[in-house]
Amino acid sequence: MVEKEIPIAKDYYSREDGAIISKKHGKYREISQHFNKQNGYYTVRIAEEINKPKTFNVHKLIAVTFIGVCPKGMEVRHIDGNSKNNNPNNLEYGTRLENHSDKIRHGTSGKGSKNSMAKLTEKEVLEIRSKYIHGKRGCGYIALGNKYGISSGNVKRIVTRKMWQHI
Repeated sequence: MVEKEIPIAKDYYSREDGAIISKKHGKYREISQHFNKQNGYYTVRIAEEINKPKTFNVHKLIAVTFIGVCPKGMEVRHIDGNSKNNNPNNLEYGTRLENHSDKIRHGTSGKGSKNSMAKLTEKEVLEIRSKYIHGKRGCGYIALGNKYGISSGNVKRIVTRKMWQHI
């Protein structure tokens, strides 16, 4: 398995399988990776200086090691759409627009209920719009917000399609 030194982290290496290795002080150990549910990427903490560890996204470390420094205005793309697959053959640099287009094509864009911060489902959004439009009693912004556990401002943004525009 190919292992190369990470150019931006002295004494740290990355492998093709996505592992990050520390060889500090002559000790060889694989660094624990943590999955960040908010951004959907694996991260590692690397301490180049004592008591000053920094958190890095694993896919960015793998890319800079095996592909090279990221060109200005570009970002790392996962070719297969799987953010957990950090094999260098699955990574390439592209523009933000290309990356966003990939996410839409792969169905991983995080829109609607796929977003980890979503409090509603698509069905509930449609219910809110329908109830508000049909003007049933108790279906104003405040009442709907209380019923669905969101703010009245968010109800207004849903009804006016400033939120959840895709449905």
